[in-house]
Amino acid sequence: MPILWKYLLKGYFQLFFLCVSAFVSVLLVVRFQEIALFASSGANLYQIALFSFYQIPYILPLAIPISCLLAAMILFQKMSTHLEITALRASGLSLGSLCYPLLLAGCVLSLVNFTITSEMTPLTRTLAKNLLYQIAGDNPLIVMQKDSAFALKTFDFDLKNLQPGKKAEEVIGIMRQESQDRIALFTVKELSIDKEWIHGSNLSFVSNVDPKFTGYDHLIIENQQSMQVSKPTITSHLFSTEWFAKDDLLTLKEALQKYREGGSSLTSKIGIDLIRRIYLGLCPFTFTVIGLAFGINISRQKRKEAFFWTFFLALLMLGSFIASKTLYKVSILAILLYIIPHPFALLVSLRSLRGISKGESSC
Repeated sequence: MPILWKYLLKGYFQLFFLCVSAFVSVLLVVRFQEIALFASSGANLYQIALFSFYQIPYILPLAIPISCLLAAMILFQKMSTHLEITALRASGLSLGSLCYPLLLAGCVLSLVNFTITSEMTPLTRTLAKNLLYQIAGDNPLIVMQKDSAFALKTFDFDLKNLQPGKKAEEVIGIMRQESQDRIALFTVKELSIDKEWIHGSNLSFVSNVDPKFTGYDHLIIENQQSMQVSKPTITSHLFSTEWFAKDDLLTLKEALQKYREGGSSLTSKIGIDLIRRIYLGLCPFTFTVIGLAFGINISRQKRKEAFFWTFFLALLMLGSFIASKTLYKVSILAILLYIIPHPFALLVSLRSLRGISKGESSC
């Protein structure tokens, strides 16, 4: 490997790993509420550390492209300020030969980002959900806590006091029976758990029967001094196979198989998800090109213009990604938002590089 390549790649990856570490740290803080909620569910330190680790691949697909942009931009801005680029070009090297090793690094990082998006993120999200289910199986009372990590479609709870893993007091629950179009209300003075059972005291249950049954009081009120049910009675409905069948939780092989077997088109939900993975996979390369194109200009006279184009193109890429996820039901629009930003950003950046190679300082 030429000495120049080693110098450029060393500077690029030093900045890249520094930026990735910073973004992961910041974004983990953003997800701190979810981690804290998991920690309050009675998890031990190993489970908390494992759950936190599972959040990282979910963060990386966006952290890596932004880090590529900053690494390339800062490196070329520094080299331009110190006249290193001028000296290298005066020795006969073209701007393309200076950009080539970093573009190659961007390609490699694109493959890494695509692998993380298509393989690691679905796997770790599934493992995180399994870990939540494991905690819920051992400690079913956590499904009753405020802002529970579990989305309960048929139950709502309100309670006075909760000690995860031990007991809950003054529990009020509403159970919806959508199949029979009715609801039931129950109150429990205290719930406690042991290794296998959930124990309750002073239970009151209010429900109703179908009006078609004549000769009966439609309102049912039942009181019990004590009761006990097994833990799986409460938590079995949490293990939904539908959740694991979500498109963004499938590995690439599973997603492609679902796409082929279902006879789907690109405008289908699974088709749009595959385009999303390709979009994120290409982002490190595109962001690297943007950083190279405008990093040099930032150190020149037209600094404001370079900052504007860098910010605009980065915002376009990230904004299109967020908008396409929001507008996924409008399939054509979602696909266009995934397809258009990459070629547009590359064309603008390559035009800037072409102008720099001719001695200009604008894009």
